[in-house]
Amino acid sequence: MKRRRTPFSVFMMFAFPDAIDLVRKSYPELHVVAANVLGDELRALSSDASIFENEADLRFARDMLLQIGRELYPDAPLGFGDMGSLVAFHNAVPNNTLPIFWSNRRSERPWKPIFPRA
Repeated sequence: MKRRRTPFSVFMMFAFPDAIDLVRKSYPELHVVAANVLGDELRALSSDASIFENEADLRFARDMLLQIGRELYPDAPLGFGDMGSLVAFHNAVPNNTLPIFWSNRRSERPWKPIFPRA
């Protein structure tokens, strides 16, 4: 008896393109759809974000974010996958967002995140 494949779909409200690609490559049998595909303008250290005037400022910010991020969340100082995301929702902050925004881990310096996790 031939086994019938049951189609599965994964629907995401928000996702970066590389996350969609990773899920598709890891699970080719899934149909993957995102309602809102986020761009590089939502990544703090991307030139598309237009946050920093020049490369020197961007390098300085990266060094600072890495230093503080290593204290707050050593496993991913720039957020999961080094995304450096600038995304927060009313009820949650994704783990690919910069840890300086959400991590309330104790470190040598006092730190109060603006979007603390419970």
